[in-house]
Amino acid sequence: MERNDPGPCRPLSSPPCEGFASSEDRAAFLSAHLPLFEGFPLALLLTDPEDGRTVFANREALSLLAAAPEDLLDRVFPHGWKPLATLDGTPLVPEKAIPRDFREGTTGPLSFTLPSRKGETLALSLRSAPLRNQEGAVLCGMILLINVTPRWRYEQALRESERRHREVSTLLRSLCDNVPDLLWAKDLQKRFLFVNRAQAKMLLNAKDTEEPLGKTDLHFALRERAAHPEDPGWHTFGEICRDSDTLTLEAMAPSRFDEWGNVKGEFLYLDVHKAPFFDDQGNLLGTVGCGRDVTRERHMEEALAESEKRLKLALEGGEILAWDWDIPTGRVHLTPHPFGTDLPENPEGYPLEQLVGMVHPDDLPGLEETYQNLFQKKDLSRIDQVYRCALGEDRWVWSRGFVSRRDEEGKPLRVTGVAQDVTDRMKIRQRQERSEARYRTLFEGALDAFLVVDEKTDQIREANREAERLLGYPERGLVGTPLRLLPTATGPEGPLALRDLLPLKGNASPRELFVLNRQNRPIPVQTTGKRIALPDGEEALLVILRDLTPILRLRGDLLQSQKMQALGTLAEGMGHELNNLLAPLQGYAEMGASGHQDPAFCFSRILEGTKRARNLVRKLLLTSRPSREDHPRLDWRRFLEDHVSFLQDGLPPEVRVEILLGKEPFPLAADPAHLRQILLHLWSNALWATGTQGTIRIRLERVEVDPTLAALHPGLGLGPHGILSVEDEGCGMSEEVRSRAFEPFFSTREAGQGTGLGLSVVHGLAIHYRGTVEVLSRPGAGTRVRLLLPLVSADIPPEGGDAP
Repeated sequence: MERNDPGPCRPLSSPPCEGFASSEDRAAFLSAHLPLFEGFPLALLLTDPEDGRTVFANREALSLLAAAPEDLLDRVFPHGWKPLATLDGTPLVPEKAIPRDFREGTTGPLSFTLPSRKGETLALSLRSAPLRNQEGAVLCGMILLINVTPRWRYEQALRESERRHREVSTLLRSLCDNVPDLLWAKDLQKRFLFVNRAQAKMLLNAKDTEEPLGKTDLHFALRERAAHPEDPGWHTFGEICRDSDTLTLEAMAPSRFDEWGNVKGEFLYLDVHKAPFFDDQGNLLGTVGCGRDVTRERHMEEALAESEKRLKLALEGGEILAWDWDIPTGRVHLTPHPFGTDLPENPEGYPLEQLVGMVHPDDLPGLEETYQNLFQKKDLSRIDQVYRCALGEDRWVWSRGFVSRRDEEGKPLRVTGVAQDVTDRMKIRQRQERSEARYRTLFEGALDAFLVVDEKTDQIREANREAERLLGYPERGLVGTPLRLLPTATGPEGPLALRDLLPLKGNASPRELFVLNRQNRPIPVQTTGKRIALPDGEEALLVILRDLTPILRLRGDLLQSQKMQALGTLAEGMGHELNNLLAPLQGYAEMGASGHQDPAFCFSRILEGTKRARNLVRKLLLTSRPSREDHPRLDWRRFLEDHVSFLQDGLPPEVRVEILLGKEPFPLAADPAHLRQILLHLWSNALWATGTQGTIRIRLERVEVDPTLAALHPGLGLGPHGILSVEDEGCGMSEEVRSRAFEPFFSTREAGQGTGLGLSVVHGLAIHYRGTVEVLSRPGAGTRVRLLLPLVSADIPPEGGDAP
């Protein structure tokens, strides 16, 4: 044997040895066995065991892989292949799936799919084994490829068929279990082969759809009766019905039955359809059936029959007219005959043109449009119109009709309906529309802001144009927003609750508040309102806001004018009073200096005039800036009792004094000298106004100042206050005089009867003690001055501790 002859191959079962045969031995081996490999009936590939290159591919391999020799030879075998995957779709890495080193022995089988060059997917089974020489050295690697594509495609089709079968079965079960009808199948012994969820739950009361299989209806009926022996009527379904299963098998045709009875204590009426069913060979297997719960429909049929009976009585006894329009003949039947018209009774019906001629001309276009829609639109099946008809006089007639029959093309053949005289209703509607129009005109055209507010949430439900302008909102932009009101002075922090400002009945008194606009800016308004009842029965608040901005501008201008006027009055009064004081002083000084009078006498007169000037200045200071020292605590009631008795001395005989001071203490922190000034000025004014005849009333009472009262008097605090009222029956004051009552040096008395500082001093002291004073007066009806001062809770001196 030549050196290059590898000799016969060693059997694969021989013990292998380490290493690879030489390339000369491999070439000789392939040359010697080439006809055998070429004619091998399976796809065969031979590879170099050292580097994995393909050294031979027979015709079957080239044909199977649709490759040319140059595509496979002298290449690493897996390198030229497309991606591999197992038969179930798992990806494979060719380098790991197909071995290069065959020294470990035979591998496989390995089944995988491979995209071919023809665009098809091949299913292959791969086996590999080493070919060795006599010494056991590996000559080459042998790879066998078996085409299992037909079997793989068959298995795929089988799996797809099984999947679709499962889907159809699941779909059928889902459909059966989700329909409201009862579905079942029975064998020839009337045992259940299939039930859906409705059948198991409604009729059999089974725990699931599997429990009834192999059992009959009687099994579950007996179980229900045994579970409720105290109620014989708990389950009676089927007791008085025919054996519909037997009848269906005898007829060997689909049948329909009515079955009824009690199930779970309630009456049940079923519309049942049954039919025999057969296998593929035509053998009878049993029956299938479905049942629909028509209990409600039967009750409705009974109610409908009763309703039709009542309707007939209502038509006969009421003012309702039934009509039936036969479109092909064009005649209309009326039941009953419309009395009060000039229509003669006609059992054959009236021509449509005759009835249309009675319709008011203004309503004819609407009637014509209804007819056109009736014939052109197949989905239109109702007529609902109101017409004015000449039934003796112009009357409104309401008519409603339904298409009761159509032809094959959907065109209406018969229309049936009713008609009723609604003249009174239409007149009421006209009055309501006119009233609504008037209301809307007044509401939208009002010069004040009108708001309808929800009582519980303060949300605005409706607003007019003036409200939208005042609060800075676009049209309909106020609806749904809250109405936010703020006090002008003292009061609770934050917006006021609107429902707390309005009385339970009647109108609210006008109040000056602030309303926040869209930009959260306060706007001064005068607020009034009341509780109203809406048409839907709910209660709401009607709020009217009047913009005070223009008024406040005028008020500011007026106040500035009044201040300037008061300043002029003050200057005039001061000049007059000082001139009266300085003129005597100048005269005494000149006489004393010239020697015409005794200097001591002149100095005494000058000193007296100086004291009068100081007293005048002190009064002026009390009107604007009283002293700020801490004041003692005293009982205002005892103070008045002690001082009023001195004031009554020397009164004219026809002047009476009524004093109502009560018995409870009025603790007050004030300077007694200031209280004397207040009492003296109020008493002197009342006495001057009363003259020589009349009554002066002095009253002291207690009041609790709340936020509402405090808001009416800026600067007034909350809590307990005392009110001193001095009332006379004198000449009274006009509104102009009353508005200037607190101006210094303003007086309506004659010259020499007063300085005009009395009420100015009272007002200054009231402000100093965080109180207020108000004057109520009318010409010829007297005057009442009310002084409010805050009370304290500190102890007061014992009896007599504040005596004058």
